[in-house]
Amino acid sequence: MVDLARTYFRLFALVLVATLVLSACTGASQPGASTAPSAQSGPVAGGTVTVPIGADPTLNPWSPNAFVESLFINRVIFEGITKPGKDLAPAPDLAESWTIAPDGLSWTFKLRSGVKWSDGQAFSADDVAFTFNDIVLKPDLGAQNRASYAAVKSVTVVDPNTVRFDLSRKFAALASFLAYNAGILPKHVLSADPLKTTSFNKGVPVSTGPYKVEKYTSGQSVSLVRNENYFGPKPYLSRLSSRSCPTRTPR
Repeated sequence: MVDLARTYFRLFALVLVATLVLSACTGASQPGASTAPSAQSGPVAGGTVTVPIGADPTLNPWSPNAFVESLFINRVIFEGITKPGKDLAPAPDLAESWTIAPDGLSWTFKLRSGVKWSDGQAFSADDVAFTFNDIVLKPDLGAQNRASYAAVKSVTVVDPNTVRFDLSRKFAALASFLAYNAGILPKHVLSADPLKTTSFNKGVPVSTGPYKVEKYTSGQSVSLVRNENYFGPKPYLSRLSSRSCPTRTPR
């Protein structure tokens, strides 16, 4: 499973590198900026890149219908507790630090303060607990990658910026698994039906990533724009577009 996750991440990295190269080649710049050659080298903010996908994506990383065409978009709109860092080791993301109990049966994650969802609502430990207790750990929902968290018994809210993962057995790779396709979902939006809300999965979901969905046109494209509420550095590209290019079967 870890090898598969690493393969997906390398794919995302290659796509992102390709988009930045394409952006540079097209000379994209911010609206109203000069198009004259710059005396300084380096990336120029602005521009749009279109990435082809094979089918309509499902914009929910835990949906059992979120197949490969959904991975790239979900990765740039939903943040996880951790993310792949140097040499693919887990690095801080929505969590700024974590500790492991001496017996190895609980992990405590300190979450970033001041993080907001794309709709302006505050992100908190309740969203993390909701994502795992009410979605991932519910066997009847059939969440994507649920088997990867078989060792997790529950997630406890310690305070608004702290959560504790309680385990049934030691799980040394927990932080690594949380770095791949494990985006946190908004409790205030999805508490009624977390995996089958069409307006979220096939529309404009609320998210915490560097980009947010601007428009979802079924069978055609998904347009992403910068998320002005993103807690990290703003991305250089102004927009990303994923255009559906279904594979045609020869007759």
